[in-house]
Amino acid sequence: MMEDTLRGGASSTEMVRILCENSGPDLGWLQSTFDLDLSLVARLGGHSQPRTHRGRGRFPGMTITFAVLQMLEKIAEGSDRVRIVSGARVVRLLVEDGQCMGCVYQKDGQECEGHGPVVVATGGFGADFTETSLLAQHRPDLLHLPTTSGRHCTGDGIKLGQSIGAGTVDLEWVQLHPTGLVKPDDPDAKLKYLIDDGVGSLIVNADGRRFVNEFGRRDYIVEQLWKNKPPFRLLLNKAGTAQIPWHCEHYARLGVMKYYPSGEELARDMGVPLSVLEATHESHYQAALQTEDDPDGGPWPAFPSGRSWDEASGKTGAGKRFFHNALPGSKVKEEPFYVAMVTPVIHYCMGGLQIDSEAAVLTSEGLPIPGLFAAGETTGGVHGHNRLGGNSLLDCVVFGRRAGRAAAKVLPGRILDPPVSLAELARNSCAGPADEEKEELLSPPTPLHARDAAFGMEEVSRLRNFLAAHPGGELVIASLAGQDATREFQDKYAPECIVGYVSRLEPLVDHATIREGGLKSLFRGAVAYLLAVVFAVGGVLWAASDLKVAKDSDAINRSAMLLVAFLVMHALGNLYTFLGPADVNSLGYFNQRLALGSPIHLLEAYLLVSLTLHAVLGLKTAWRQRRSYSRGRALKTLNLAVSGALLLVFVAVHLCQFRFGDASEVSPYYIRPPESLVDFSRSPPRFWTDDPSIQPVRVRNLYALQYKIFSDPRWFYVLSTLALVAHLCVGWSSAVTKLGIPRMFVPRAERVGRAVFGLLGMMFISVPLYVVLTALRKEEEAVLWVPRSCPAIPQPSS
Repeated sequence: MMEDTLRGGASSTEMVRILCENSGPDLGWLQSTFDLDLSLVARLGGHSQPRTHRGRGRFPGMTITFAVLQMLEKIAEGSDRVRIVSGARVVRLLVEDGQCMGCVYQKDGQECEGHGPVVVATGGFGADFTETSLLAQHRPDLLHLPTTSGRHCTGDGIKLGQSIGAGTVDLEWVQLHPTGLVKPDDPDAKLKYLIDDGVGSLIVNADGRRFVNEFGRRDYIVEQLWKNKPPFRLLLNKAGTAQIPWHCEHYARLGVMKYYPSGEELARDMGVPLSVLEATHESHYQAALQTEDDPDGGPWPAFPSGRSWDEASGKTGAGKRFFHNALPGSKVKEEPFYVAMVTPVIHYCMGGLQIDSEAAVLTSEGLPIPGLFAAGETTGGVHGHNRLGGNSLLDCVVFGRRAGRAAAKVLPGRILDPPVSLAELARNSCAGPADEEKEELLSPPTPLHARDAAFGMEEVSRLRNFLAAHPGGELVIASLAGQDATREFQDKYAPECIVGYVSRLEPLVDHATIREGGLKSLFRGAVAYLLAVVFAVGGVLWAASDLKVAKDSDAINRSAMLLVAFLVMHALGNLYTFLGPADVNSLGYFNQRLALGSPIHLLEAYLLVSLTLHAVLGLKTAWRQRRSYSRGRALKTLNLAVSGALLLVFVAVHLCQFRFGDASEVSPYYIRPPESLVDFSRSPPRFWTDDPSIQPVRVRNLYALQYKIFSDPRWFYVLSTLALVAHLCVGWSSAVTKLGIPRMFVPRAERVGRAVFGLLGMMFISVPLYVVLTALRKEEEAVLWVPRSCPAIPQPSS
């Protein structure tokens, strides 16, 4: 293990030795103290031997974290040895005579002090993309990439240490992981899930061919990804899936992994011949058989040493020597697969606070700062420039325990009691309720409920059927049964996690019996939708900094909102057609008056800017992501592109017809414009008045022009309107999930959007339909264009 770890370029052999020598004993401590299942041993990238431990269900980090948290909570309940302060933010460290004496933290708007030794365990800085972040300072070239780090990973602990003179090491070393999971309907998401299966998955390029050693080091795999053709897919066959079934089902529920009942269907969706996938698997399978027969043979150099029979990876200089669950090509056609699109992501920061072998934080001169310790991703110097897979949790456990023991020795004014086991401190309650107690706790009338005011959720749900699906296991829910768990959920989970799982639960109360609550829920969903739209449009109009960092998808959605606002105004203006010629022509003159003498009207400038912005952003995003689309997403993009191109042609033609159309062949028209621009004394508001004291003004006869234009090519207008509605509906289905609307309201928002767009289409089509149904005879036309408000105005001769 030391040899594998040192290949990452660790600068301190002593730190690596401590990590490796304590890995076995500390793993045993985890299993015995917390009764954890870590029995599955896997080989991850960079391993010369299988050594990464995990359970057969759930993620190992989640399993360990929840076990430790629950034991701490039990100890806090039964003794004064532990006090848990949640929802607080540490703002500075207390230092006296060069010794760290505690910290100052903010909670509920007040500053409080905690005294004693401090262990910093705040994680890395892989989720801070601000201009002043450690990432921007040391690796600005990575700011465009997504991350797997939680939103808490902003380097706060490192900055706190630096503020009192702590030294740092290896901050420039940030690890990229090759298999961040891409969600097809949100490929630009900055936060990505991660898969690191170790059960024999294959990575293929857009053509369905392998190009890399899947068990190679992470930096090597990332390098090969950059050199090849995306989108990249990770393929798990039936045997591999059987080893991590919960993970596959979990990712499929999240929408980042897809199940294919056969390789034939997979090839169809990828757009590659089935024979290519069969050849890819057959070549891999034959290399596995040859390696089994002759492990030291092969024409290609292998990783970490020796020779390899695998041509696909051998050409890269790091041939594959270890094979799991290899599948012959003849079985691909009928084989079921779980498949995920993958991309490089920011995953781990190897740099951080410099520590010694006892986890004490060192100054920039290499001297320990008394009372200050650190562990985990906050520290640096342990992993070098490329952390070995599985060593992050090991680092937390090994140096976390050493930091705790060292901190306990310097507790101020306290004589240490004889050692007591954690299980004894927790009063043997860390295992949670017995099965029969668990059933009782989860039965009505006191179910756990997630009342989520921030996300518009007020449903009481039965969690018994949710236990097995909970990512953290059954125990964390059982321990909160019968309580209001809102705060606990908010402390431990991101909002989308709550919405994503709780919204799928079985309601405990029938909706028919809570109509009032349903109406409130619908109202809150509508408010959330309106606020999302307002903030989206406002981000374009006023937030210059937002324009710099906004994702392409966000910018497209916002520019679309500007266009939708124009369409609504235009559709409402079209309804004035039904009021008569005076209203239509006076509305056109009103727009002309708003231009203040400019040759371009205000609404025309608005349309030009928003339409150009939307088209450019749409083309840019489609081009940038052209290789990462699935077939379904590609068809949706093609729909948007074709309908968008048709609409651009229509807008150009339509604008020329009405803005520059020849109105000389129709009779002139006169109105009396109100001095206040709009006459609000009538309903609906009018843009002309009967006041005889106002001098009549000659205006363009748009009403007559409508009859001229729509008398012949009306079907072009109708077809263009249908294309507009289709474009809006398809675009809305993609945008609705990115507007901040709570997930439980997304289906409703989609239906409301389609209904609104359908109504807009009917409003537009109603104008040519009205013209057709009210076509006038030639001898009546001259009479129609004379407004009743100006009966005495003579008609010009030309």
